[in-house]
Parts: sequence; C-alpha cells; structure tokens
Amino acid sequence: MFVVILLLGGAFAAFHWRLAAGVPVAQARTGAVNVFVAARVAYLFNCRSLVRLRPATAVRHSPWLITGIAVTALLQLAFIYNPTMNALFGTAPIGWTEWAVIAGIALACRLLVELEK
Repeated sequence: MFVVILLLGGAFAAFHWRLAAGVPVAQARTGAVNVFVAARVAYLFNCRSLVRLRPATAVRHSPWLITGIAVTALLQLAFIYNPTMNALFGTAPIGWTEWAVIAGIALACRLLVELEK
C-alpha cells in the first residue's frame, strides 16, 4: 500500500502542480502518466531486495531488467512525442520542467521505499 500511495500521490501531485502553473491539461496528463511510469521503474530497483538496501550498480547483473527499462523508455518517448499517440491518448509533448518534476518524484519514491526497508 505504501508504494501505491507514493505512485498515485506523486502522479496526482504532478498533475495538479502543473495545472496550477498554467500548463495545458494534455501536458499535465502526459507528465502524470510519466511520473507513474518513472516511479514504477525506480521501484524496480527497490525490488532487487525487499529487506536489504541495494545500490543501483547491482542492476548490471540483470540484463533483462536493463532491456525492459530501455524498451519502456522508448515506448514512453513514442507516447510523448509521436503526434499519432498524442491524438490517440490526449497527450502532448512535454518540456524540461516536466522532465525535472518526473525525475524528482521518481527519485523521491525510490528513496522513500529504501528508507522504509
């Protein structure tokens, strides 16, 4: 439940923060979806052990994990920047500010789950 609350809370917070900043709904929606995806990827690093702290460098021993993350990143970039995907899902390209918010929330989720261990 802790992780679910972090993921959903982060996505909703990013969405409402960007709306309050005057960003169009489609961009705020895109940012929220990407917060959820990025935080899930960050959570994958936490799942390497459910009780021990694990550094990110331990990932080099998991080529399938790296491949999965790379494929996820490519699909997310298509979701964000492909006009057909934008029309289909009601999303819009995002800028550096949104990327900074996404990365910050994903990192915060990772750190909070590590601290909870």
